Amino acid sequence: MAPISYEILKNTIQDVMDYLTDACKNLPEDVVLFDIFNSKNIISDEDINKLLESSMLYYANVDKDYAYVIRTIIKSNDKNCLLKALKLLLVYNLFGEYASFKVLEKFIFDKILSIKDEDLVRYYVSLSLVSKYRNIDHIKKISELSPMSRVYTLLLLPKREGRSPIEILANAISLDILAEKALKKDDLKTFIKTVGEFEKKLKLLKSVAKRINKEEGAKVISTAFMINSMDMAIGKMENDLDKYKMRLGLFYFDSYTPREDLKDTLKLAESLCYPYYNYLIRLNSKSSLMDEEIELLFGSLQIRLANSLISGKSYDYKSILNDFIDFAGKYYTVYSLSAKILAKVALNQDVKIPSYVNFVVPIAMAINGKNVNEFLRVAELFEINSKDISELLNTPALAEAKVVYSLLKGENVDNYISYLDKNGTGPMFRIAHKFLKENDKSRYIASLILFL
Repeated sequence: MAPISYEILKNTIQDVMDYLTDACKNLPEDVVLFDIFNSKNIISDEDINKLLESSMLYYANVDKDYAYVIRTIIKSNDKNCLLKALKLLLVYNLFGEYASFKVLEKFIFDKILSIKDEDLVRYYVSLSLVSKYRNIDHIKKISELSPMSRVYTLLLLPKREGRSPIEILANAISLDILAEKALKKDDLKTFIKTVGEFEKKLKLLKSVAKRINKEEGAKVISTAFMINSMDMAIGKMENDLDKYKMRLGLFYFDSYTPREDLKDTLKLAESLCYPYYNYLIRLNSKSSLMDEEIELLFGSLQIRLANSLISGKSYDYKSILNDFIDFAGKYYTVYSLSAKILAKVALNQDVKIPSYVNFVVPIAMAINGKNVNEFLRVAELFEINSKDISELLNTPALAEAKVVYSLLKGENVDNYISYLDKNGTGPMFRIAHKFLKENDKSRYIASLILFL
């Protein structure tokens, strides 16, 4: 952290600025860590590691150097000095010091209007993107300085349409960023709308990409992404679009209601997930996945399992059960462990049951005729037997436990099944109960993976 609170600095900087002096000469040697992204079309893991190592060295001195950055931005009128200060400021923001830009935004804006340099505009836009701070009035004024300034600011203004090829590039990037933002905020309405707009804009970009000046395109791309190649930028956005579509597929799957056609919903969900699923499978074969990727792959496997169970093809669903077993062998979570156990039980394989598993595992064991008394005891301990089925609706695993508990007690469960099939959210109840009614233990146990 900087040696002084950003809040205090924000309230006092205007009063002390007349007493400050230019500190350009005190800044570290020229910050060249981003230059590699402006000179290469392909960025290797080694390049990324070098960036992290170099930026960490700059960030380690933030307590001392931030004061020099402040003085340089406020007092210097030298473009190179200002660029050096903005590069350091960008490093601080990449490490989460977002307030460091917000405090100085007004002064950077004033310098841009005074010097009218497009490189300063580029770094201003990069800082706004990383810090997530937008001064819309300032951004609009900066956009009027030059045609390229307008292009850069389009990265911050996704609702402002561009017409030239390079403006279409900026629009596509800004929509990509907006979709990611809406996803993180769980703003589903904005997310769905933005993904549709992004897909159209990306398609348009691909049709005009060859008409974009290579140098200008590289500058726009590197302002938002740590790449500068048009091919890499389009590849990244295509991949992002596939990820967003997978998110939509998972949403349609999880939010399925009985008013919708089950087969159509599952078909749509799987088709939306398919491109990014293939990407994750390829990535998984080369390296370990990140947490978000693990979550997405698990969800898409659930959708594939649901589809295969409904299709009735024995080989398909058994093959996917083996995928869950392989998945759990590489990525350990409570869900993946429970899925592995359910898959092995469904495939009649030997399995050891650890202490910490999802409640659907005891359900599977009880249906398979094992640990029945233990399941009944635990169900009673959680008072599942005495609760109304409507109280358990929002906890699908417990609702299903009540069905199985009552079934094992010799009670008629038709009313419970009917209620859950008509009122439950998600496809798991309808799929599981189809096989429960048919006394198809293997497929029923496999369907319990959908409850995870």
